[in-house]
Amino acid sequence: MNRSESIINKYIDNLVLQSDPLAPKWNMENIIYNKAPKWNYVDNCMITALLMLYDLDSDPRLLDYSIKFTNAYVKKDGSIPTMNCADYNLDNINGAKNLMKLWKLTGEERYRFGFEKIWKEQLIRHPRLSCGSFWHKAIYPEQIWIDGVYMVLPFMAEYGKLYNIDVCFNSLRADNARYDLEHNLENIVYNELIYRGYKVKLFNINGHEIDFHCFPF
Repeated sequence: MNRSESIINKYIDNLVLQSDPLAPKWNMENIIYNKAPKWNYVDNCMITALLMLYDLDSDPRLLDYSIKFTNAYVKKDGSIPTMNCADYNLDNINGAKNLMKLWKLTGEERYRFGFEKIWKEQLIRHPRLSCGSFWHKAIYPEQIWIDGVYMVLPFMAEYGKLYNIDVCFNSLRADNARYDLEHNLENIVYNELIYRGYKVKLFNINGHEIDFHCFPF
């Protein structure tokens, strides 16, 4: 074990795995401001990291803790009592990626129910600007925050891949017309990836490519 691996293991053993899911030691914002536990992007970023590490070394402790943590917030019917979809908060969608990953790893239906609820009860109703970009939150009307791209687009892409539907980026329509592509944040990010040489493609479960319907401008 090299030094980096030793540091990571100590971090996981002493900070992560010993944390109560309802009072995680890593979430200093909650600790400092004495916030009640709820579904949030900070904790879900940590669970994403644990699941990524699990992919690398198959340490069952990482998967077990991810399940334990997530089940503390997601009920068997997929509901998340501490999340209000009507807040239209893109930060809350971040954890949907974990629900999808856990469903694939475990087959536990609560996770599928959860990410489908987030899709149906928030994302497809989420307010947008005329250019098609999402409002970051209902309390920030018509504001675009760049971290919203991270919160929402990977989930949108994975959901489209799973259900073989064209749901991503500017393929979504507003008032029966295309959004203003030149000022659509998600489309800009997509094309920036293409410009920088990334091969961005999306495939359905049968291996057939799905058209993003994103065009260079």
